[in-house]
Amino acid sequence: MSDATERKGHPRAVGEVDPAVRGLPSWAIEVEAITKRFGSTEALAAVDLTVEAGTVLGLLGPNGAGKTTLVRILTTLLVPDSGRARVVGHDVVRDAFRVRSSIGLAGQHAAVDEMLTGRENLELVGRLYGLRRQGCRQRAEDVLIRLGLTDAADRLAKTYSGGMRRRLDLGATLVGRPSVLLLDEPTAGLDPRARTDLWRLIEQLVEDGTTVLLTSQYLEEVDRLADHIVVLDKGRVIAAGTPAELKRAVGGEHATLDDVFLTVTGHTATAEQPFDDPPLPARTTSAAQASSNEYRQRRALHDVLAVTKRDLLHNARLPQAWMFGALNPVLFVLMFYWVFGGAIQTPGFRFIDYLVPGTLVTTVLIAGGTTAIGITEDLKAGVVDRLRSLPMARSALLAGRTVADACRNVLGVALMIGVAMAVGFRFHARAVNVVGSFGLLLLFGYAVSWVGGSVGLAVKDSQAASVMAVGPPTFLTFTSSAIVPVGTMPGWLQAFPRNQPASVVVNAVRALMHGGPAFHWVWQAVLWSAALIAVFVPLTVRQYNRASV
Repeated sequence: MSDATERKGHPRAVGEVDPAVRGLPSWAIEVEAITKRFGSTEALAAVDLTVEAGTVLGLLGPNGAGKTTLVRILTTLLVPDSGRARVVGHDVVRDAFRVRSSIGLAGQHAAVDEMLTGRENLELVGRLYGLRRQGCRQRAEDVLIRLGLTDAADRLAKTYSGGMRRRLDLGATLVGRPSVLLLDEPTAGLDPRARTDLWRLIEQLVEDGTTVLLTSQYLEEVDRLADHIVVLDKGRVIAAGTPAELKRAVGGEHATLDDVFLTVTGHTATAEQPFDDPPLPARTTSAAQASSNEYRQRRALHDVLAVTKRDLLHNARLPQAWMFGALNPVLFVLMFYWVFGGAIQTPGFRFIDYLVPGTLVTTVLIAGGTTAIGITEDLKAGVVDRLRSLPMARSALLAGRTVADACRNVLGVALMIGVAMAVGFRFHARAVNVVGSFGLLLLFGYAVSWVGGSVGLAVKDSQAASVMAVGPPTFLTFTSSAIVPVGTMPGWLQAFPRNQPASVVVNAVRALMHGGPAFHWVWQAVLWSAALIAVFVPLTVRQYNRASV
């Protein structure tokens, strides 16, 4: 092996990691006997490799070879079953936060937020890296200049071409100036010109000292960019070396990487395999939790506010998204007031005064479904993986979204009250009681948003989430005291409406708004809300930490 090859740190195959050099800072990535199973399928089988700082490792293999699984382990998104891996000297399990502070991840699909501008995308990532506001803006500007995106910086990302989106996606990995980039098929789906532009950018980054682990099925891409290559097949390292060494191993003066791949794997680079790194739950160790908890204590509020701003911008730029949820209850109250108002008896109340508190609770119930839809869209766009690979508080995405949804609930409730008062609704209680009723509504709405977040992470599909946004709220509304007194329902049915959370909150809000005896219902409504928060906050955070698509 030449001196140059020795200096660049030839990635070793299984069993070849030299203990004498494991602790050297020149190794940007060290993988030792990493194994990962998904059920009965062994995605990675005792994989060993090392990558020297400032070089490019090309990770080749067919679909299902284990490439993406290895990348997700190195970016702390999955925990290995055995073995260990270090990135810039930090263990990916025990020092997960430090690893996330040192890496940038660009996945198979451009994980950009379409409803933010290019500049806003970069600034959001910068804030979640912990940069101060001014430094964040300057860093985003520097990246935009480097990527050639300054002219499009203030356009929404949804207007970008595929090549521009890829550059912005890569730019998001650069804002924190990570020392290691993990690029999982970064040029997939790009036209030849856009692919070549991205290759040049990667070459510039490496010239500046960045270490790159690149997975690809484009052999030309790996041949051009990689200092060294590791070939994976069925979770095992089956070949490793420089491009020239692998070509020589096949024999012949003009052997290509296609020949190498066909020789060592027995099939072409694009061959399909039945297993393609299906996502399953990652385990979280106590050490990783301790690191995450320490970070949350230091900067959780900062991260939550950054995500809240992002979601508020979404609401402002997609008013139809929240207006749809807000208008449904408006139409609901108008229909019942004008069509059925004379037929429904509500002793002690005018029908409109009885109906509006129930409709307000329906408004916040529907908003919880909107949370579920937003979470599924973030999963599909790759935003969840992007944010989970950043050094941010692990629950900030969820907390920020639920805070933004609470702000949206304020608008929905205000709209509902305005329409209701236009058709005759009036408050019949002291101002403090009315304010208390709004506070109770927002508390219940916040709790329901966490339920929606859990549903979104569970179903992972926006269409299914849309069904959940309508079905359960409708069921709870019609089996509660929202529209008609429970006493008018069939006797066999009354037990459920009297005790389900929607009825309890409706009764509490109605009593506060109209000056009736409220304490009995208020404490139950607060208890229901607190119970939902206590159950679904940790459940949703746990789902988020294990989430993938």
